[in-house]
Parts: sequence; C-alpha cells; structure tokens
Amino acid sequence: MRKPGATYMPVVNDEVKTMKRPTLRAIAELADVSVSTVSRFLRDDISLRAETEQRIRAAMKHVGYDSAKPLMSGDTTAPPKRLVIGLIIPNSADGYSGTIMDEVVKAAASYDMDVLVTSALESPVQQAKCMQLFASGVANGIITSGQLIAPQLLRSIIAKGVPVIIFDDKFQGDLPVDCVMVDNYSGAYQATSHLIHHGHQQIAFVGGIAELHSTKERLRGWRDALARAGIDPDGQIVRMGEFSEQYGQAILPHLVELTNPPTAVFAASDRIAIGIMMAARQQKVSVPGDLSVVGFDDIEAASLISPRLTTVRTPLATMARNSMKLMVERMADLNGATSDVIVPVALTPGETVAPPMPARSRETQAARS
Repeated sequence: MRKPGATYMPVVNDEVKTMKRPTLRAIAELADVSVSTVSRFLRDDISLRAETEQRIRAAMKHVGYDSAKPLMSGDTTAPPKRLVIGLIIPNSADGYSGTIMDEVVKAAASYDMDVLVTSALESPVQQAKCMQLFASGVANGIITSGQLIAPQLLRSIIAKGVPVIIFDDKFQGDLPVDCVMVDNYSGAYQATSHLIHHGHQQIAFVGGIAELHSTKERLRGWRDALARAGIDPDGQIVRMGEFSEQYGQAILPHLVELTNPPTAVFAASDRIAIGIMMAARQQKVSVPGDLSVVGFDDIEAASLISPRLTTVRTPLATMARNSMKLMVERMADLNGATSDVIVPVALTPGETVAPPMPARSRETQAARS
C-alpha cells in the first residue's frame, strides 16, 4: 500500500525505493526557525537577519530543496498546521481589552496565524496560569498585556522556546523581552499641559497600579508638565488604585471634600475618568464647570458619554501590528536582540475641560447646594 506523499520507483528484485520530498518542517527544524518563517521566506514575504537567512538556505541545501522540487508541509496525511498565538487580555468585560483583542486578531490574520484569547481577570495569579497553559504546547507564542509578571515565570517560558511579547507596558526585569507600548510620558505631559493651558493649577493625578511602568511614566509626565509651568508637583494630590470605573467612583468624594479641592483631574485611564464623572453626576458636581477631567486611552465609551471625555488616544491597531511583527521576528530568531517599541500618542479634545471656576463662585455654589 502506497504512503501518501511518497514517490515509488521500481528497482531490481521487485524492491521499492522511497524518495521523500523535502518539507517545510524539515527545513524549519534544521534552521531552528518556525514553519511559518520558512514559508514566508520562500514567498519573499519577510525580511530576516543575515544569519537567520543563511541558516535557512543551508537547511534547504541539506534537504535537497531547489525550485524544481515542491515543498510539503510536513505531515502529508493532513493539511499544514496553522500557528497559534495566545493572547492574554486584562479583562474581557473592558471595552479597551475588547479592542486589543480585535486588533491583534486582525494583525495575526495578515500572517496566516490564529489567536486564542483568555482573560487575566486583572490578576497576576490568573495571568501566570494563562501563560503556563499557552506555553504547555497550546500556543506557538504569547502576547500578554502589562500586568505584573514574575521574572522566574517569564524565564521558564522563554527557555521552552516560546516567544513572549509584552503589550501595552514594559517588563521591569533583567530578562530580554520585546515590549510594545504607547508613549505614556508624552501622553500624560500633553494632558496635564492642556489643563494648565486652561488655567488650572490644582491638578490631581489619579492612577492605577502604582508598580506598572505605564503608571510610573504617566505620573512622571504629569509631574514634569507641572514643574515646567512653575507649579510644585509635590503640592498636588496623587492617588493610586486600579484601572476601573469603580475606583474612579470611589475616589471622587475624597477629592471634592478636601479643604482645598483640585479644580482638575488627570486620570491615568478612561475607565477611572468615567468613574469620576459618574460619581460627579450623582453628587451634583458639574464637569467641567466644577471639575475638569482628562483621561487616557480613548476607549469607545469616551466619545459616547456626555459630556464627551477629553482623553489621550492610544493607537491600538498600530500597537497590534507592531506586536505581531515582533512575534514573527522572534519566532525566526528567539535569541536575537529585543526591542522596546514606543508608539506616539495625541490628545483628543472633548468637552470635559474648561477654565477653573473662581474660588468665591465655588464657595457660593457649595453653600446653595
């Protein structure tokens, strides 16, 4: 009985000799790259490091491949196996994470890859479980958002040969890992400068998880914008918590009840900003009449709420494309130099910023209410 994919030639003594055709998988294994990388190299659809290209060409020569011989995908009894990327988003109920998912799926499709998505539930413990699952053979590579990843976990996953791309933050350890993030510093600087331009000098900073690189950079941008305008950052209100509407709602009463309340808030995420606005409506605090608010991310809800939120736009489509580009490069060369890709951002003006109300007017309004 003939085996599929083999060429049979009669020889003396009725013996049969099998001449196997070269396969993509054989070349990939010899060159220590992925099947997808070999396929795209042969289609002239990828630019590789000179060393990686030399390995592939040497492997092609070793298996006897030339342009007159068709390549097979490996297992001749089944169609070629598509590569799978494991994507871990912070929270599936969050519109921001939903957009990340959509954009990564689109970007992966352009490389003929599939995406499996799971949620970290905004928990480092859950995130670790998801990473371990994907690294067990479920996925060929992992894209994970910027939660707090234990260095030893990341080290063990990379040691297995599974590429990891950090999305929307920077890994704060000594391990070489690719990161794609927005220019958090510039975004915060623009947001704070916008408030200063409208006359605000009492600008609170309300952030998420304090240990995250993105939070630190947004705090740094806020501080530098204030200092450049001659306003002492140390005399301002700083609060840290989590990136959620619930935290924004909880923090608003603490801000407005201060003896010298801020006239504006830079919230380090739109979710926090929207929570602040929800609480302000409940407590009859006018936005932007009593309190100006600027967010960060430009999620869909920012343009749907009233008044429309002024925010910093995060270009998630660009970030997703950069993440997949790095993933393909890392699959081709797991030990190559890593990159930190920083994507520019821009302020998106809305309706939540106005000049501060004079102190006397605020006192009069408070007395009436």
